[in-house]
Amino acid sequence: MKELVWWETKWWFRFIFFNDPKKVNGVWEVSEDYKQKAKMKILFPPARGKQAQRVNSWREIKKDAKRMIELIRVDGFAGRLWKSMYAMAHPQVMALRCEETDPRCVEGSCGHQKRFFVLNRKNDFVRKHFKHEVYINPTILFGADQISGREGCASNEYVGTVNIARYNKITVEYYVPGWFGLRRKREQFNGLAARVIQHEVDHLNGIYL
Repeated sequence: MKELVWWETKWWFRFIFFNDPKKVNGVWEVSEDYKQKAKMKILFPPARGKQAQRVNSWREIKKDAKRMIELIRVDGFAGRLWKSMYAMAHPQVMALRCEETDPRCVEGSCGHQKRFFVLNRKNDFVRKHFKHEVYINPTILFGADQISGREGCASNEYVGTVNIARYNKITVEYYVPGWFGLRRKREQFNGLAARVIQHEVDHLNGIYL
C-alpha cells in the first residue's frame, strides 16, 4: 500500500466525497468484508463481445464510479498477479445494481455495465499523465505510430502478459462530471498513457486479452 497524498488524509474530505474503509498504520486498507459488501467483484470469465451502454448522466453512474475509485485506490481489485492497477473499466466488475444470484449479472449480460472507466490517482504515473479520475463515453478519434508492447489484465490473470500492437499517439474525446451535466473534453495521449486508454476502451467494447 502507498501513502496517501496530503488532501486524502483529511478526514473531512474522505467523509464528504468517499465512504472509505478504515485507515490502518497510516494507509487505507480494505477488508474482505468490505469487498464483499461493495459487490465490486471482477467478473471472471469476462463478458467478451458485450458492448457497455452509453452514459447519459453523471447521476446514473455516480455510486458505481465512486465505489470503484475507493477500491482501486486501496488495491481492492488486487488479484493473483496484479496487486495494483492503473485503471479499471466498469464492464470488468459486477455493478452495484447486480445480484450475485442472477446468472445474467454473473456473466455480464445484464445490461448494467456502463461506458466509463476510473483511474488510480494514487499511482505516480497516473497522476502525472491523466487529469481526471473518471473517463466517460471515451472515443478514440485518431491514432498513429502503431507499436507492440506487453500488457496484462486483471480480468484474465491466467494469460499473464501478451504482446499487443497499439497506437503510440491517440486523440480521445471523453466526458467528465460537471456542475451542469457531463462536460465534453478532447485530449492527446502518448506512450504508455495512450496504451492504458486503448486497453480500457477495448473493455468497453467487450474485448479482453
